[in-house]
Amino acid sequence: MDSDGGLQTSTESNHPPGKEATTSSRDIANVSTERVQREQWIKNYLECPPIHLQMADPEPRVIQIVRDETLDHNVIENRIAERISRLPHSPYIDGVCQDCWSLFQNWPEVGLGDFKLLRFLDTIALEATARKGCQFCSLLLQNLIHYDLLHVIRCIEVRLQEAFETIHGNLEPIEASMWIDTEGNDASSGELSFKLPGRAFKIDSPCCTCKWSLVETSG
Repeated sequence: MDSDGGLQTSTESNHPPGKEATTSSRDIANVSTERVQREQWIKNYLECPPIHLQMADPEPRVIQIVRDETLDHNVIENRIAERISRLPHSPYIDGVCQDCWSLFQNWPEVGLGDFKLLRFLDTIALEATARKGCQFCSLLLQNLIHYDLLHVIRCIEVRLQEAFETIHGNLEPIEASMWIDTEGNDASSGELSFKLPGRAFKIDSPCCTCKWSLVETSG
């Protein structure tokens, strides 16, 4: 078993007919082994040092493991379509969804050297609102695609959601999050940081960032 929680494959020898009980026992053992591996990966992922995926070379082992996984794209498309079906039918305001509109109308005041949480989000919801026409969600989604992180984050989401599926209600602690900070001598510009799902923000580096600045408008 991979001590980092990755799944290993091995070549099984052929078994003679009439060994259904042995095969069944082996299947149960494989499922149990996979569960242990997944639990070990989650422990390593949540406890590993700060991860900065834009600068990591090589990537941490916990990220390499999920990058090599295969997701069921039919399941993903169905989940996105289901999420789109639950979105409001009314047009977006100025090309952004309600969540983004509320964010821009209540832009937080951030002191120099300080960080504030903007929102929690998952990639299914993000892609649904982007396809529906939200320009800001589209920007965030394209940023993840540009840095080749969308697949990685989705794999992490699946692992965490499976592990915490017995938790009812609020899943925000295991979702990705977006944080804001400032730079320079005022609070009119800074960076938006996209944090990996479930990772503590104070000690963690972002998986990707983008610059922001306030622009005065009239009318």
